[in-house]
Amino acid sequence: MSEAKIVTYYEVVVSRVEVSIVENSSVPGSKVMATATTIRVRQFTDLDRALSAVDKREPKDGS
Repeated sequence: MSEAKIVTYYEVVVSRVEVSIVENSSVPGSKVMATATTIRVRQFTDLDRALSAVDKREPKDGS
């Protein structure tokens, strides 16, 4: 009896951007801070397609 296995590959990209803008340098503590965190998840069931997408290459079709 054979066992079916489903393998899923994930590409997870976490980007964090922190911006600090000084509004008035003569007034201490007067600044604007912004933080943005983005998480992008992509799901693949084929390893060749996953690697191709990560490497920004075209997927191999076997041709």
